[in-house]
Amino acid sequence: MREQNKNHEQINAWAPENVDPVYWKDRIHGINPFVAEIDGQAVGYADVQPTGYIDHFFVHGQYPRQGIGKALMEAIHLKARSSLIKALSSDVSRTAQPFFIHCGFEIVEQRSPIEFFCRHAKNL
Repeated sequence: MREQNKNHEQINAWAPENVDPVYWKDRIHGINPFVAEIDGQAVGYADVQPTGYIDHFFVHGQYPRQGIGKALMEAIHLKARSSLIKALSSDVSRTAQPFFIHCGFEIVEQRSPIEFFCRHAKNL
């Protein structure tokens, strides 16, 4: 699904081929993500930072429309409420826009041809 909806520029911006694996491992560990699993295999992950910024939100392309994104977004909302975070925001791809809008976000700003800044339309 990712390849169907994104051109090469978008794919390279969101998932570059030349990422240092050590850097990436440290980065993922540092954001303390929620991880969705099916039969013990990670199929998605997401995080929410203390500021309310959703830095990472990913569902594996082999598992679309199975409720994984919804479950991750629900975990983010629960964490935000328990942490007294009043607002959520994220930079999202064109592909992710409809999902985020469906979850109550609104597009606030287009930051480049491939990236859009969103914020949750309601206070949590």
